[in-house]
Amino acid sequence: MVTDITEEDQARIDLSQVGIRRGSYMINGTLLLVGRHTNGSSQALEVHAERLRDRDIAASVRVAHYDRTHAIDGDGTALSKTGALDDGEVFLLPVLMTNTRGAEHAVRAIATSIPNSVCVCDPIGRVPAVSRLLLERAAETAQPTEDTALVLVGFGSGSAPGSRETLKYHERRLRKRSDYADVRSCYLLQDPAAECVRYNVSRRRMVVVPAFVSPGPAIRTEIRAKIRDDRGRVAYAEPIGTHSLLTDAMYAAVAKQYIVNTRDGDVPPPPTTVGGPRGRVDADGGQIPE
Repeated sequence: MVTDITEEDQARIDLSQVGIRRGSYMINGTLLLVGRHTNGSSQALEVHAERLRDRDIAASVRVAHYDRTHAIDGDGTALSKTGALDDGEVFLLPVLMTNTRGAEHAVRAIATSIPNSVCVCDPIGRVPAVSRLLLERAAETAQPTEDTALVLVGFGSGSAPGSRETLKYHERRLRKRSDYADVRSCYLLQDPAAECVRYNVSRRRMVVVPAFVSPGPAIRTEIRAKIRDDRGRVAYAEPIGTHSLLTDAMYAAVAKQYIVNTRDGDVPPPPTTVGGPRGRVDADGGQIPE
């Protein structure tokens, strides 16, 4: 369940852009950015981590990745229960467009490997700043015209039926807010399929924006194979990657969770403690099922 932010909360989030108190940190502990391991993902997350350090978002900002078999730390070593973070609360931010069953499992595994109390934020995909980021990536490649359509490409997941809702959210926003003649979303593993998008778009030209933080070479190749440029009518934008608006989205996601945790008082309540052999972590007011 996603918790709404009131106008008062939003004002507090805006103030937090310069620190909750001048010279202090929003989080008196660690912010852990977690992303899937791909070629280039380590570099991308480190760029965002450095920017967030400059904003004094937390006493410590660290990066961890996961692959299909295990969690790995920012330096490529296995992230284990012996790898304790700094003292204090830990906010774990999944740097993902949307949750899938595999991503939830990986986040749970990383959270249970940390001896500190852990608060899990929502993935960044539904932060409004991501809409502007996708639009800027598109405009860098092909300016909006009455004959150009904007196509958002996501991974999709059969294990998470709601995974399409994130891109549909941005599709609706950009259809209202952009000057592109048409806006569509499609997926590599779900319908509407990427290979069929050319039949659903009503314009002659398309700019294709990968809604991935750091897609590996295989993903880039698959996008171009499924949305082929046979007649010079398709332009391929860069993934969202290291764009500064993605840093803004990360900050907003963490600030929102911080506000939710502190809404009823000036002193943050203790974050939900990960416990039990398999663990349980709070995710914006809910729990990841065992």
